[in-house]
Amino acid sequence: MRGVRLAAIVGLVLLAAATAQGQEPQKLRLVEIVVSETRHRLEAVTVTVQNVTDSPQNGYVWYILSEPGNPQPWVAPAYMAPEQAFEGLGPGQAVSLSFAGPDVQLTGQYGLSVWVHQLNASGEREHADGAAYGEVIVLEPPLFLAFDHLDVITQSPALAPGESLVFATLTIRNNTELMMDLGYSLSISPPDDQTNWERAVFVRPFQFLILKPGQSITVTTRDAVALPDGVFGVHGWLHRMVDGQQQHETVVTHAAPLVVSGGIPEGACLCR
Repeated sequence: MRGVRLAAIVGLVLLAAATAQGQEPQKLRLVEIVVSETRHRLEAVTVTVQNVTDSPQNGYVWYILSEPGNPQPWVAPAYMAPEQAFEGLGPGQAVSLSFAGPDVQLTGQYGLSVWVHQLNASGEREHADGAAYGEVIVLEPPLFLAFDHLDVITQSPALAPGESLVFATLTIRNNTELMMDLGYSLSISPPDDQTNWERAVFVRPFQFLILKPGQSITVTTRDAVALPDGVFGVHGWLHRMVDGQQQHETVVTHAAPLVVSGGIPEGACLCR
């Protein structure tokens, strides 16, 4: 668990938003962003805003998750938090607003930015302030599986004619707060086959391990496989043992397809 991370305004990256010509001077200023997160969940975002005028102010605040470094995160956000409003914030006073994390499952890397609107003399909303949180938010599923490497060797004393050695390196991570009894496997099948565990040209027997909360492990499989000509996807599987039964958790597919021609995979290492 990564816990709470705080960024004062000096640690934030100020962002520019489209500002209407003739807009009134800034009335509200972002002071602080506090992020509470685990490795697989953004728990909460707390934002502090200050009134920098000598009269009471009303305002609106929200945060956005988007592609890291996106200069216009509001254009294609991965998530936009419901805005919160405040009224009658006194001169020089500050208010802290707490937002829940996303109510949808997000996986990947995200930039977090916070936005503030103020009201002009006519009661219309306009941009007051915006800042990007200084660190990338990394979100993963509770049980994480990813390919690190995939290597194929076609010539080795350990191989029978027509076989290739397939090495797959996988990272498995337990992002939960529980001990996990897990099994992992590998399969090779046509990339458009939705039942690749049934019609695969190769399925590796499951190997089992136990991961403590927050523990990560890297494993490498080594299998001699006779591959027919064609295009194949290489898939990693992760199961969880529940009451003595295997329960499917996730499957990942290596980014590059395995192309076999004349019994030799493209890009394979022709070494002994």
